[in-house]
Amino acid sequence: SDSDSDSDSDSDSGVTPLYIACYKGYVDAARLLLDKGAEVDRGDKRGRTPLDIAKREGHKAVVALLEAWLLLEKGAKVDQALYMACFNGHIDAARLCLDSGADIDLVADDGKTPLFVACWKGHVDTARLLLERGAALKVDSSALCEGDAVEVRYRGREKYYPGKI
Repeated sequence: SDSDSDSDSDSDSGVTPLYIACYKGYVDAARLLLDKGAEVDRGDKRGRTPLDIAKREGHKAVVALLEAWLLLEKGAKVDQALYMACFNGHIDAARLCLDSGADIDLVADDGKTPLFVACWKGHVDTARLLLERGAALKVDSSALCEGDAVEVRYRGREKYYPGKI
């Protein structure tokens, strides 16, 4: 019935606007719908979610956005997610992480920043986003080099996995 159905889905198929955006590969539309509260894990009548259909259709940018959204919803650390989004050139996932409060100039345990890895991997649009958002061109990573390599690696892991090393 009209009163108990989700107003943004086709009642026969269970398909939502987010599902369609993901099916078509419209990453900007998907981002807008997610920002407005669309249910990322709501499936169609067959149980296929927007993420499932984006993967099936090969829309890598949409998949990266949905995966980042799901991880952040579940409490993932946004700084590490930003680093990986920049490493892989997933600009929409990087934007999502920045909007969620990620430290744009975080120096990872390898001594690299998100801007460094975006440039290193040739992801110009992602690097441009970081610069537009105020990423520093020079970051002091000397503190990472105090101690031997094992100590430096331990400090990096301890930061992301406290008490689990």
